Amino acid sequence: MKCIVKGCNNHSNQGVFIDKMCSPCHEMITTGEIGPTDSFLGDMKNEINRLKEKCDRQATILRHLTPENFPDTLFIHSVLGQRDQNNMPEKLMIVPAYGVDFSYIYERTDKTIGPEW
Repeated sequence: MKCIVKGCNNHSNQGVFIDKMCSPCHEMITTGEIGPTDSFLGDMKNEINRLKEKCDRQATILRHLTPENFPDTLFIHSVLGQRDQNNMPEKLMIVPAYGVDFSYIYERTDKTIGPEW
């Protein structure tokens, strides 16, 4: 008997089955934690993650199109000075919220944070 989860290729002679579902699929469905898999569940997890990223990008666009509706969103007002090899400016002017009449100036420190540094 083959596992009933779409895309799963496990058969009952290959491991433990719970009713008509293989143990890995059963575990993923009951716990909500999807491990590495080539089944439909893995594809769905990847699709959900892709859509979450897309929603996050669209939310950022929306915040910048209608800033008056998002009072706690800061905005880069302008860039000042020369740019470095990574195209980062010397200074950024940032307003803390839409409609305020002042800016903060942030200066580049040349300290770089990241896994490769």
